[in-house]
Amino acid sequence: MLTVKDLRIEFFDHELPEVAVKDVDFTIEDSEILGIVGESGSGKSMTAMAIAGLLNRKDLTKSGVIDLDGIDLLNLPRTKLREIQGNDIGFVFQDPLNSMNPVLKVGPQVEEAMRIRKKTLGLSKEEMKAIAIENMKSVGLDDAERIYDAYPHQISGGQRQRAMIAAALVLKPKLLICDEPTTALDVTVQKKIIDLLKKLNRETHCSILFISHDLSVIRALCDKVVVMKDGLVVEEGSSKEIFSNPKEEYTRQLIF
Repeated sequence: MLTVKDLRIEFFDHELPEVAVKDVDFTIEDSEILGIVGESGSGKSMTAMAIAGLLNRKDLTKSGVIDLDGIDLLNLPRTKLREIQGNDIGFVFQDPLNSMNPVLKVGPQVEEAMRIRKKTLGLSKEEMKAIAIENMKSVGLDDAERIYDAYPHQISGGQRQRAMIAAALVLKPKLLICDEPTTALDVTVQKKIIDLLKKLNRETHCSILFISHDLSVIRALCDKVVVMKDGLVVEEGSSKEIFSNPKEEYTRQLIF
């Protein structure tokens, strides 16, 4: 479903160029959950943002292949890429309090992807609200009607993250990218979000790319694991293989 090959991301914002991602390769199959794990600065979030089309700075270059069901995302015109974003790729950020607009109510933020494509979808305000509330309920927000009309600071961290997952899934994307979505949550809420992602994966067959430095979370959620260090993939394999028999010294250091 997704193929990343020879992905290279280079920055030119310092005196000397800096390569943040170095010839990264991996694939994600339909309905698969792939985890990318590594320390801060390993290139995992940069890789995720490149796939989502969120790296548009003029002081960097991207090369290689990011193929989503036959579409080359790296060389797609900006207007075409915007059609892919939201429709085929959903993105959940690390800290929903910082990612959400504090002066907008939660409901309209869940609806945002639908509003951007209002002409194409042909949905009324009432229909968009109904879809948003339905999605909010599907991610475990039982009090969805109240939360729809609440501001982000009026709900808990776990509720905010569920709302952001609902927003990312509102157009039923093929791929959901989660960039450390449980880091800002306590352990109990973290487990609930992991269980929710497993449930969504089973029920919607949406593939998930999950970025984390937390090995326990990766182990609990992912079918396959990519280990990154200094912009390179140092090891890749099934979750069982990586955690029971890591081949690389760096992976062993992370696990043990």
